[in-house]
Amino acid sequence: SEAKFGIQSVFYYIFAAIVFLLPFSLVCAELASTYSKSGGLYRWISEAFGPRWGWTAMYLEWQTIVIWFPTMLMFGAASLAYIFWPESFDKTLASNKTYTLVVALAIYWATTLNAFRGQKMANRLSTAGGLFGTIIPGAILIVLGVLYVCMGKHDYLDHVSFFPDFSNLSTVVLAASIFLFYGGMEIQAVHVNDMSNPAKQFPRSVFLAMLVIVAVYAIGTLMIGLVIPSKDIDLLQSLLIAYKGLWGSFGLGWLGNVMALFIMFGVIGQASALVTGPATGLMAVAQSGYLPLSMQKVNKSGVNTRILMAQGLIVTAL
Repeated sequence: SEAKFGIQSVFYYIFAAIVFLLPFSLVCAELASTYSKSGGLYRWISEAFGPRWGWTAMYLEWQTIVIWFPTMLMFGAASLAYIFWPESFDKTLASNKTYTLVVALAIYWATTLNAFRGQKMANRLSTAGGLFGTIIPGAILIVLGVLYVCMGKHDYLDHVSFFPDFSNLSTVVLAASIFLFYGGMEIQAVHVNDMSNPAKQFPRSVFLAMLVIVAVYAIGTLMIGLVIPSKDIDLLQSLLIAYKGLWGSFGLGWLGNVMALFIMFGVIGQASALVTGPATGLMAVAQSGYLPLSMQKVNKSGVNTRILMAQGLIVTAL
């Protein structure tokens, strides 16, 4: 969606990283390495303002992710549609509501049931999804875009000033959306117990994530704008169309379908991380006595399946 703004989107990615993502990441790294036992956001805010405010913050964090899930799952369904031929069929399938609903719910409940087997199983899936479904496709997108430019192919980027017009309301909307993209670094702090040395490992992971996020977002956005006119950019399908266009310019259009499969796997990995993240924080709330006794129980793998089931029912209804 940011590709519509061309080079100005890069200004906001960098600006938001400096004034928000960097200090926010520093705070998360400091708190996670100081309170390295459990609870994440709930523990941090409870230490400062008391458990009721900690519970409130953790609940709002959980609700934010739950409400956002459908968008991510719909993108996963669109990605799966693009593994077929021809592209006209892919577009039609990706726009079909019944298909989208079935695939979205299948992704969600598959990752939820996998999480029932324990945090290690969820982490394995999210790690593999992050590597093969996000980082590698992101790197490929950037390399293809550079080659595309070097070969002198036609680009559709709007050649506007790097610095936006701050009096224009649309630039404010863009800035707000990018700040929102950078939120969520605190979610993974609930997993510090899974690290052998969280005081050192969590800050390192945060800074590595920050560098990768900024690079993939900023450069990847430009690559999409290179091959798709801004008026044709679509939230769910444009990334997949960009891959097809870039590979097609080298006579390898079929690899765009392969990339769609990788991205679909990335959505599964992301879902696996987010299914357990805020829910793990809620479990800390439950075990502190701020949820009914029935919501405090865990299975033999240490997973609070009742919270995950309640979360799944809400996501399904949405």
